Amino acid sequence: QTVRTCRKVVADSCAVKRLLRRETMRVAVFGARGRTGRHVVEELRRAGHEVVAVTRRGDPIEGATPATANPATGEGVEHAVAGCD
Repeated sequence: QTVRTCRKVVADSCAVKRLLRRETMRVAVFGARGRTGRHVVEELRRAGHEVVAVTRRGDPIEGATPATANPATGEGVEHAVAGCD
């Protein structure tokens, strides 16, 4: 179910991409190491998007740019999403 939902999210972002006539999008994924986030990162990468993997500790994730942020406090969020679509 989670993977199917992630694929729908990516498919929707691909539709937006076509509408905007962009080759790729730079997408920030918060909770990128979580149960759902890791699938979202994988599907976005598979669709050819550039992924910024946002975690509380800035953990590296293969094929994604790591970023550190805490959405609960807002610390680092602006920096993490800078340059994202």
